[in-house]
Amino acid sequence: MRRKTLIVLAAASCGLIPTPMLAQSTAEADAEAVLQVVEDLFDAMRARDGETLERIFHPNTRLITAGTNADGVPEVTEIPISRFVSSVLASSSYLDERIYNPVVQVDNNLGTVWVEYDFFADGEFSHCGADAFMMGRSGDGWQIVQIAHTMVREGCPDRGG
Repeated sequence: MRRKTLIVLAAASCGLIPTPMLAQSTAEADAEAVLQVVEDLFDAMRARDGETLERIFHPNTRLITAGTNADGVPEVTEIPISRFVSSVLASSSYLDERIYNPVVQVDNNLGTVWVEYDFFADGEFSHCGADAFMMGRSGDGWQIVQIAHTMVREGCPDRGG
């Protein structure tokens, strides 16, 4: 991918590619980079890789669950990202979140990713839902600034997990 980007940039600087095509290539590269951060998150969860988790989360990242309480009432809860990271690193289970149908949008230094997911612990299906990631790009690159997700235990699609 890096070689393709360099070729496109070189061709654009020589006037061989119209500017809108360069903008499209840059937008595609940004979209790929934003989605890669999400994939890095789930790879880091599987590997219990604290260094990667620290790198991809902005220090003020929010983690929000849009769910239903024990009485069946919809509720929104927030946990500190540090608690999420600690729980991943301390887990004795193999955590495997598998994503489907990503929708990525990028505008300048703001990116979003919406994905459906299935979550497994030690190979056993736990729940499904949707993740909504908000990303920001700074001098440190793309980082997750917010995650909101749903968590459903019944009626999940059978994706052959």
